[in-house]
Amino acid sequence: MKKKITSMLLCLVMIFSMLSFAVPINAASVTSTQLTVTADKTTAAPGDTINYTITMGRVSDLGTIQMVLDIPDGLTYTLGSGKLAAGLKGKLGFDSLDYTESQKDGKTRVMINGVASSADYESATDTQIATFRCTVDAGATGKLSVGLTELEFISCQTFDDFTDRFSVVKADVTISGATPPPVTTYTVTFNANGGSGSMAAATGVPAGAYTLPNCAFFAPAGKRFVGWATTQKGTAMAAGTSFTVSGNVTLYAIWEDIPTTHPAKPTIYVTGTYTYNRSVQTATVAGFNSATMLISGNTGTNAGTYTVSVTSKSGRWADGTSTPVTATWSIGRKVVTPTIRVAGTYTYTGTPVEPTFTVEDGGAVISTSEYARTITDNNAVGTGKITISDKTGGNYEIVTTSQTFTIGAPTPPPTIYTSTQIKLTADKTAVKAGDVITYTITMGPVSDLGSIQMKLKLSTGLTVVAGSCKLTTGLKAKLGFDDISFTEGTDYVITGIASAANYRSDTDTVIATFKCKVGTGATGSLKVNLKDLEFYSVTFDDNTSRFSVVPATVAVSTVTITDALVPITGLTGKAYTGAVQEPSFGGTLVRNTDYKVTYKLKTAGAGSLDGGKPKGAGTYIVTVTGKGNYVGSFTKEFTIGKATPTYTIPSGIQGEYGKALSTITLPEGWSFKDSGTVMNAEGTHTYKAIFTPKDTTNYNVVENIDISVKVVKTDSRQKVNKVTATSNIADIVVLDGAKQFPSFTVTEGSPAYFSPTSGKWVKYNGTEWKEYTASTFTEGKYKLMVQVRIDYLGGDTHVLDKSGVTVTVDGNVWNADAPFVHSNYSYAWLTSGEFVVNKTVTTYTVSFNANGGTGTMANVTVSAGAYTLPANSFTAPAGKQFKGWATGATGAVIAGTTYHVADNVTFYAIWEDTPHTHNYGTDWHKSSEKHWRECSVCHEKKDEAAHIPGPNATETTAQTCTVCGYVIKPPLGHIHLTTLVNEVKPTCTEAGNIAYYKCSCSKLYYDAEATKEITNPADVVVAAKGHTCSSEWFASDLYHWHECTDCHSKQGEAEHVPGAAATETTPQNCIICGYVLNGPIGHTHSFDQKKTEAKYLKSPATCKAAAVYYYSCSCGAKGTETFVSGEKLAHNFRNEWSTDSSRHWHECSLCGEKREEAEHTFAWKVDKQATVTAAGANHEECTVCGYKRNAVVIDKLAPSITEGKDSTWNKNSQNGLIFKSDAAYTDFTQVLVDGEVIAADNYDKREGSIIVELKASYLATLSEGEHTLTIRSKSGDATAKFTVEAAESAKSTAWIWIVLAVVILGGGAAAVYVFVIRKRKTA
Repeated sequence: MKKKITSMLLCLVMIFSMLSFAVPINAASVTSTQLTVTADKTTAAPGDTINYTITMGRVSDLGTIQMVLDIPDGLTYTLGSGKLAAGLKGKLGFDSLDYTESQKDGKTRVMINGVASSADYESATDTQIATFRCTVDAGATGKLSVGLTELEFISCQTFDDFTDRFSVVKADVTISGATPPPVTTYTVTFNANGGSGSMAAATGVPAGAYTLPNCAFFAPAGKRFVGWATTQKGTAMAAGTSFTVSGNVTLYAIWEDIPTTHPAKPTIYVTGTYTYNRSVQTATVAGFNSATMLISGNTGTNAGTYTVSVTSKSGRWADGTSTPVTATWSIGRKVVTPTIRVAGTYTYTGTPVEPTFTVEDGGAVISTSEYARTITDNNAVGTGKITISDKTGGNYEIVTTSQTFTIGAPTPPPTIYTSTQIKLTADKTAVKAGDVITYTITMGPVSDLGSIQMKLKLSTGLTVVAGSCKLTTGLKAKLGFDDISFTEGTDYVITGIASAANYRSDTDTVIATFKCKVGTGATGSLKVNLKDLEFYSVTFDDNTSRFSVVPATVAVSTVTITDALVPITGLTGKAYTGAVQEPSFGGTLVRNTDYKVTYKLKTAGAGSLDGGKPKGAGTYIVTVTGKGNYVGSFTKEFTIGKATPTYTIPSGIQGEYGKALSTITLPEGWSFKDSGTVMNAEGTHTYKAIFTPKDTTNYNVVENIDISVKVVKTDSRQKVNKVTATSNIADIVVLDGAKQFPSFTVTEGSPAYFSPTSGKWVKYNGTEWKEYTASTFTEGKYKLMVQVRIDYLGGDTHVLDKSGVTVTVDGNVWNADAPFVHSNYSYAWLTSGEFVVNKTVTTYTVSFNANGGTGTMANVTVSAGAYTLPANSFTAPAGKQFKGWATGATGAVIAGTTYHVADNVTFYAIWEDTPHTHNYGTDWHKSSEKHWRECSVCHEKKDEAAHIPGPNATETTAQTCTVCGYVIKPPLGHIHLTTLVNEVKPTCTEAGNIAYYKCSCSKLYYDAEATKEITNPADVVVAAKGHTCSSEWFASDLYHWHECTDCHSKQGEAEHVPGAAATETTPQNCIICGYVLNGPIGHTHSFDQKKTEAKYLKSPATCKAAAVYYYSCSCGAKGTETFVSGEKLAHNFRNEWSTDSSRHWHECSLCGEKREEAEHTFAWKVDKQATVTAAGANHEECTVCGYKRNAVVIDKLAPSITEGKDSTWNKNSQNGLIFKSDAAYTDFTQVLVDGEVIAADNYDKREGSIIVELKASYLATLSEGEHTLTIRSKSGDATAKFTVEAAESAKSTAWIWIVLAVVILGGGAAAVYVFVIRKRKTA
């Protein structure tokens, strides 16, 4: 009952809404609507807050609205500040109206959008839309304009796009500190143009629309005012109409004659017929004269009756009356068969379907007031019908027309899943320690899922790999959750929640993946499960009981460790290093995880272990033992060989001639290989030696090392290493002296002597020393080369020390070469120092100069060297006395009494004043640098010193010495101290200046030195250039202007003057600058075409739904609305079975639906028969679908006797018995009879599996009766029975008796038969 009441109330509200906001059919459309953004201030500073308001002007046909705030850089939108005007949604009559704030990449986007479905909104007054707030950014400058963009305005009645009717007025705010753009205004003046009187000019008129005023001039006689024109004879524009001002302009009053004659009253009537065509029509009126008459009522748009009225221009008719002459005329209704266009798709919900449709005349929508409508067949699934018929009145006469529409069946409600399986799956089923397993969590079909919680539950032996817990990419969006996470830590938990809507899915949803590592020692089965499950809907219904978990289980397998799994290399070839050494362990197994390694010495004492690992030279047993999933062990031998030691071969070894090598002491570890070898040759020889290291356990002994030995004989003579002597060299090495060998007296080092036979003199020739062969010494430098020797008898007892000898002659050490030592003599070559022989001694002339005195002194000749200065013989000048000699006229007196003469020299007499009493007076004598007092007698200076400057000179005072008053610097006078005034370039609006200099005295100069004065200050000024503009226009969205080519300032800026409105193909331009104000509007789509072409297909038909297509436009464009076409497809179940581990089914290839689903029925199938030589295999297989599982290995078969079983051998036979085993011939080992192995010569064997023939000779040795033969092979024993019979002789006798008995019995029987036959014949 409550539902019925609610439905009735909703219907009443809808009816009231339609009545309240219905737009009268004949209401005039508003063709231009202004959207105005206003600010609460025109200037602002950074940090200020500005409040904005959006207002919409007069409007009609408003069914949908969209606008986006256009906020410039420099302003930041305040989030949360935007609000729609109170009650706006209800005022507009919209179903929905939103103010949406969103952010992306740090920028805010604000959109206002809304839609109505029942009626368009119209208003003749402004409508406030919204308010919002912005803050001025730091650093913002200039004019900041806030506007609107992405506009969209559509009628909900006709679906016409009226966006081009709307324009935007932006809100401008100038940021303080910036220069606001100049506001350009103009002057409109008025010209009487023949009239009289005056009209004040309109000043300060901004560019743009200007309403023309009434005329204040007096009309000329016989004239009346018609309107204003821009020229004297231009077309008149009536007062009160709008005129566009773009510059200073003069408007001329336009006059026309007042008629003086009155026309005759006409008889009028309307000619022609008129039918409604949606446009204004002007009737043709017969009898009307436009020259003398005025007319009204002759235009009309809608069907109906109109009255045309004609009056006289002069104010009355010729008959003196002034009553208008009238006539009626009419516009007839248009007869039309309309097009009914149905929008949308419809589903039957149990109540009659009311389709949305339009009735059109050639694409133009016909008002609902023009027709009556009837909808039938709309209360069931199928085809409904719309019928349109005419209503009385209106502009159309409607021909009754019908259109069908499809009513689809409702979509069944989605399945509510009361059982959802969460399955864990692993990427492997068998593992070993160290393996990493990847697990996947999958949720089956589900509904009502608003929150989720599940925790991992792991078997001991499994650990989660850190960082491996990953949710499926895009899961959060797929589930529609606000948040979801997979957290690692003590608990590994998946939690997530939605707030808006539950998640549902008819297919599996992969939730997450994670990885686990199998730990060391893990055994058996390892299981991963989920625990602490919680599943709620967004309405907090606990649906946890709907969920179950299928855990994932893996089995841990063990493997026997072998050298194939752990290949060991480097077991040989290593030498001792002093450090631990091991072989290399290969393979993929991990040491100490999958196996361990131990070592032990193969032979005690041969090797050493350090920390349990090989170090010393020796052989070791390496044991590899399995761990974790690996069992068993194996061993290898590992050898470390002895190392070759490093050594340094001894050097400088010396042995004594005639003695054995054993007499030589070598360094530790060294010995001669043959130490008994005698050294019987002097000189250096090589002998073989052996190096034995201290550590022979780990190092090899090295033999056959060559050692050099110097073999010498022992010298017992006394060694002489110093010889001292005197000589007569100084006496004989003189100029022109005879060249001879000097005599030497040895004072130390006897019996050494200087050998005269070996001596020779050498002389230096300027570049080298050469032997001197002349008989006498001449000027030059000489050296003596001579041997010092010990000979003969002395050589037996003394010898020069071969390590070196020092020889000193006359106190000078001579250069001595290394001595040469022989058995009975020795010597060393000596070289003396230099001996110099000079020429005859040179003499020089000494002269004398009176140097101002008078008289003479004779020259003297002296030898080089010291010269005693003579007494003065010159006469002194007046008042002077002799002071001494100098080598120059003003030179210093030579100290002492001697002078060293080395060249010709002149001595000058130096005079000094004769002593007297000085009279210096009190006056100062001055120079530019010094001052002093001077003796008036001898002019000797006293108190001579440099000037001491006083205060610096000024323009009026001098600088003087503070002691003597000497003027150091005179008064300066005025000094021009100039300062550079830099050049300033003139701008368009401001003057500049040339570069010049200015003095503190205010004078101007062209140069820094103030030599070129500027007498006229105007000469430094450079006039402003003024603006230079090109004819090129610059433009923004709102304004156009010319730009100065120098300063780039805007000149003549004004708002655009819009030209003709944009069409589908042409833009709307400014008529002044050509700026494109609005681009071509392009084709306006009408998505009403139902085409089932592939390019419009949204989703193909399936088993569950028919094909869905997009509506299209007549231009071919694809829309967003859809319609259903055709029927659902039939299921296509595959012939092959689909399976999982427990069930099989046939599946539809189109939708995945299952049928004939059942559990598997398993039976064992043999894959490979086992044989003696190879194992077999079998598996379980479903008898219905063929699904296979549980493959099992069948052990190899035991061998058997395939031929020769139960055979018999007679002792008379010469042949043997043949037996055949199905074991491989290569596996044969031996033959047994009655459990005993028989010798190989008792049988023959050959291939064909194994074929054994017991020889007759062997069989004859066996007892009569049954025996057992066994053919043994590596595959096992194959056994058969055979029998040995007695010889044929005994058996033959028995057979004879049997044959005779048979013959007798047969003959008797035959006789009886004959007898009986005969008797029958007789009878």
